[in-house]
Amino acid sequence: MDLPVRRRKRLERWHVLPILSMIREDSSAMHSTKEGTSGSRGGLMEMVSLTVPQSSSSNSARMAGQISQRARRRSGTVALVFSCCVVAVVLCMVFLVSPQSATGTQDSSEASEAVVHNHHHHHGVSFQEVKHRPSGVHADDQQWGESKATYQATMNQSLPYRTAFHFQPTKNWMNDPNGMMYYKGWYHLFYQYNPYGALWGNIVWGHAVSKDLVHWKYVDDDAIVGGPKWYDLLGAWSGSTTFLEDGTPALLYTGWSNVSSVVQIQTQNLALPVDKEDPLLRKWYKSEANPVMVAEPWMDATKYRDPTEAWKGKDGLWRTLIGARLTDNVTGTSHLYKSKDFVNWTYSHDIHMINGTGMWECPDFFPVALKGKSGLDVSVSNGMVKHVMKVSLDNNKHDYYSVGTYNEQTDEFKGDSPSIEVGIGLRYDYGKFYASKTFFDKKTNRRILWGWCNESDSDNDALTSKGWSGIQALPRQIWLDPATQVDLIQVPVEEVDGLHRDKVSRNGFTLTAGAVMPMPGVHGPQLDIQIKFLKPKLEQSNALFEGSDVAALEAQLTCSRTGAAHRGYLGPFGVLVLADEQLQEQTAVFFYLQVLKDGTWKGLICSDQSRSSMQDDVDKTVYGTYVRVLESEKYLSMRTIVDHSVVETFAQGGRTVVTSRVYPTVAVDQAAHFFLFNNGSQDVQVHSFNAWRMESVHMEQLQF
Repeated sequence: MDLPVRRRKRLERWHVLPILSMIREDSSAMHSTKEGTSGSRGGLMEMVSLTVPQSSSSNSARMAGQISQRARRRSGTVALVFSCCVVAVVLCMVFLVSPQSATGTQDSSEASEAVVHNHHHHHGVSFQEVKHRPSGVHADDQQWGESKATYQATMNQSLPYRTAFHFQPTKNWMNDPNGMMYYKGWYHLFYQYNPYGALWGNIVWGHAVSKDLVHWKYVDDDAIVGGPKWYDLLGAWSGSTTFLEDGTPALLYTGWSNVSSVVQIQTQNLALPVDKEDPLLRKWYKSEANPVMVAEPWMDATKYRDPTEAWKGKDGLWRTLIGARLTDNVTGTSHLYKSKDFVNWTYSHDIHMINGTGMWECPDFFPVALKGKSGLDVSVSNGMVKHVMKVSLDNNKHDYYSVGTYNEQTDEFKGDSPSIEVGIGLRYDYGKFYASKTFFDKKTNRRILWGWCNESDSDNDALTSKGWSGIQALPRQIWLDPATQVDLIQVPVEEVDGLHRDKVSRNGFTLTAGAVMPMPGVHGPQLDIQIKFLKPKLEQSNALFEGSDVAALEAQLTCSRTGAAHRGYLGPFGVLVLADEQLQEQTAVFFYLQVLKDGTWKGLICSDQSRSSMQDDVDKTVYGTYVRVLESEKYLSMRTIVDHSVVETFAQGGRTVVTSRVYPTVAVDQAAHFFLFNNGSQDVQVHSFNAWRMESVHMEQLQF
């Protein structure tokens, strides 16, 4: 295949081009298994010298030929050495095995086969895990070095923490949501997935489909077929779906690979459906043109990933953004690329950058209407919209956004307020929520947000023993707050309400100072609680609302310092969920109205995990932030959704969101109780209280 000249030159600079032909010739010999891939990668790549001078094309070609010949000679030598090693190992086994083993009478459970998995954490952590598979157990039956029986026992032990209506695979590791879309009657969710275990590594694109965003069917553990190529040997990382002019969905994703034992790079690649008439889009193939985007020589090719959904300008060119960090190691940025045909891409410039924010992961860029809740196609740009720039900061694992203006002529984005710029200002969620991405739902004209909720029992042994890690937050509809023109409103999609059962409702009552009040009929680990409190008569502060990171840190410290047990003047007041009867375990979600020196107040929303579990080895952070409450609003509103080990809270109609992961030991299943509480010295008036038990969703494998 002939590569475009620009991409060929960049590949030459990265010393990749000399080995492409070798890789393609040897690709048919690569194993589809993880162990086989690792072996192919280690043998071929490490043969290549990294001392190729960046000279003229003819010199490069000559050097490439010399390297190729030397590599082939080395390949033959390595193959001979490898064969000798295999023979030696076999001879050792013959002489060292016991008589019982030699006669075939040894119990197979006494022999084991070592399986080594190399894991390189997407966000900078790397580790190696050695596992043992009992002899005679098929690889498909293996779960983290355990038999099916052990796996089932593990699953039973972890059931109290598995969610009942949040999306998660049946087993193994999951992180970023990818490539969501609505296509031919089905919603599609792709996600970063490790088919081999509950720790990060071996990342592929998992795939699930749904008719209603709630009831999901698993399609495939690895949607992009064809096995690893040289450009994604170490993993197929995050990306997005774009609909081409003819309606064909196209995936852009990041490939992670090593061009030697010491040099790793990230590239952007294209995948297309094998059968675009298939509404389930069961299989995808990798383009022969890959990689379609390669880092410029001055870029850091190890900080170059997660392409956005592409949009088309009035000039007819496609545009997409790549998350990156400049080589100064402190400036986060997004590289803008353009293309006429979606295959040949050219770097244009950086559309936006903020000093001090570090690596920008999973960027997202989309328009929002000035009025109304309707979403917009990503290519819409006119005087009636604003644009949102969202990034996930690798430094602190939070998702930030900024509302601003996109100039189509210059392809530049400018946030409306410097104090709350992307990376230093407003967040989607002030708790456990990361690597999010939106898509435009053509069926209902909504923009829908997905985000990953990582585990907080973060010890690797805990994840391995559970057998799974990671869930997706509930899908959220998102739109621009018409009252502030700064905030984005997020609420669970209305389809979630279809899980409501056994409503309990009570209106117009007083939550007295110091009260801890159970609500008859409200209990269990699956709840949707919606409450409106009357605002206090005390004058509200007219101080400018601070949405900056400094203000968020101050607010979280205030939430931590006060906690649910603090006795304040106006709060804390709210709910205790996943609590046992003696309140030894409880997760408190509450408002705390901070009274200022001038006698006015400003509000905080807090999620206190400090007493959520009797376990010592789980995260018990107290999350919280200031919540913008308009003077025209009569109520402080709170919606808290509970699903076993996740608590999602939407304050002030979704203007502020906080998500927590918790792991109670006593307050599980039907031993999980619910209470209203008020630890303030002043009574609080409850305008309305509504609660529902949430029905479980049974996710299953799609039957073909």
